[in-house]
Amino acid sequence: MNYNLITEDIITKVAPRSKSCTHAPIPEQCITARDAVSYLNEAFKRYDIDNAAAQAAVVALISMESSEFKYNRAGNGTATNGRGTRSMMSPTMVVNYAVELHGPVAVSDARNEFNSLKMVLRERDSMASGAWYLRRICPQMVGGFARRPEQLWRQYIESCLGYEMNDERMEYWDRAKDAFGL
Repeated sequence: MNYNLITEDIITKVAPRSKSCTHAPIPEQCITARDAVSYLNEAFKRYDIDNAAAQAAVVALISMESSEFKYNRAGNGTATNGRGTRSMMSPTMVVNYAVELHGPVAVSDARNEFNSLKMVLRERDSMASGAWYLRRICPQMVGGFARRPEQLWRQYIESCLGYEMNDERMEYWDRAKDAFGL
């Protein structure tokens, strides 16, 4: 496989506020673009996201959902309902992700969604959540992004993730397309 290695420059074009954590509301949840690069490249390789358009979609999504890597939990970093990771997955998806990473027994021992979320907040895992979701929940879209990125972006947001398309999502997508040279 030919993996497009993303760079700090690519990430900061998509998420300009990720250059620094200086004014992060919850500093322990913030990660800079410089630190995110290796985690994202590892995630794309681990989950076989090998085309630039699919990578751009993941980076656009997690940049928007995490307020440009400022938060790891929903509710501006304070949620206790189990929603989180850089892709702000629902509690159900967090549990599914935790099961894949740690096994069903460990997740069962966690006893609730909030504790399951804690299991996937290591930066390596949290940054990989968007790539995991695309590969495991909507695998047919990965290759489609290379052929029809515009159509797939809308389908990814609306059909795969179940969100409404809005101007903010389109702004992140437009910046990602530019950053990835699409």
